[in-house]
Amino acid sequence: MKRLFSTMVLSVLVCTLNAVAEQVTPSERVKESINIRQAPSADSPVLGALHTGESLEFLGSVPWWYKVRLPSGQPAFVSKAWSNVTATNPVAAPGIAYRMHVVDVGTGLAIYVQGPDFNLVYDAGSMDDRQTGDKNRFVAYLKAVNPGLTRIDHLIVSHPHQDHIALLPDVLYEYEVDHVWDSGAGYNSCGYRTFINAVREEGAQYHTSTQNFGVHAKEFELTSSACGGLGDSFAMTHGSQITNDPISLGPGASMRFLYINAEAHSDVNENSLVLRLDLADKRLLLMGDAEAGTRRHPSSPPDAASIEDMLLICCQSQIKADVLVVGHHGSETSSRTAFLAAVGAEHFVISSGPYPYGSVTLPDETVRQVLMNVGQLHETNLNDDACKGNPAKIGPIESNANKQKPGGCNSIQITITAGADIAVTSFPL
Repeated sequence: MKRLFSTMVLSVLVCTLNAVAEQVTPSERVKESINIRQAPSADSPVLGALHTGESLEFLGSVPWWYKVRLPSGQPAFVSKAWSNVTATNPVAAPGIAYRMHVVDVGTGLAIYVQGPDFNLVYDAGSMDDRQTGDKNRFVAYLKAVNPGLTRIDHLIVSHPHQDHIALLPDVLYEYEVDHVWDSGAGYNSCGYRTFINAVREEGAQYHTSTQNFGVHAKEFELTSSACGGLGDSFAMTHGSQITNDPISLGPGASMRFLYINAEAHSDVNENSLVLRLDLADKRLLLMGDAEAGTRRHPSSPPDAASIEDMLLICCQSQIKADVLVVGHHGSETSSRTAFLAAVGAEHFVISSGPYPYGSVTLPDETVRQVLMNVGQLHETNLNDDACKGNPAKIGPIESNANKQKPGGCNSIQITITAGADIAVTSFPL
């Protein structure tokens, strides 16, 4: 374990997570006003009304309710179902730059975000190249673009499929990772167990939507012998519970989970943590493998109760973004036109590769065409074949040509500078 935290240091870390000036406002569903109550209960006395266009200072969060401060200074409560928390982070100074890297890991997703005050990882996995240690292509990329990096402030797992987590254990072993965010949904795979074991061994604060502080067991049904002797149960030190409240990343930057679900589903794609990053004056929306339902043409409406459907119902003002990292690698299971219109992005990024998901190699051409019609499309799967033995490739180049892995030559770098247009480049080619 790299470090041991004292109780005092842990307390400081917890307090700084939500160090954002925040206001509570009525949601877009509200026509006139919502009730302000004395206590977090629908049976509590009504103290007044919060009208559209008005706001109250955000004090905290309890199940189903936001705690707010009235102009008199008195604390009160409003329903989460009818309100939003808006971050008013200190504005980034002109010229301050942030960079999001959508790393070419072949068939998978790996995102690294750099800011002047933070480093953040959202997923890192591949179906083509799961080599570990000094051959881990995601770690190789981090060392190439930021050789002085020693600490990752936040590591977010959208969901525990291998093409999203296989490369993450090495990140935990190579760097000091402060906070790990995971929906908390159960998933019985050896890859997920390996990841959870790394989180436990390295002492990162583990945040889920199911637990709020304390030490709690993470259970797996597969026997330990099926996964190289790893245990069936892991005692995980939990930090604060995942909520929809914004989390400060530093002046001018914050992150917010827009979709959180730890319920059991037949496919853990339905547990994808949808994350919005607010960097300077721009928004970036990261979808993981969030879906709109079964495979259909993008013009079809999202299936009822799908993630895209629920985001359209609850959070249209919240999902608006300048950059969208497209859900499920550009599959027809995601990116319905109604959802894309609500997001209104200018730039779209698809991370994909040649490995087939069943009989389908992503992205779907129908989705690509729709995205190109509404904005600028950037893809990591370009030059996959030519890249295999290219000296510019990020990651290992095998001496045996038959062992060469696709990807590594077309990572997408998106630079956000306060007061400037978004700049997009490919790296290293």
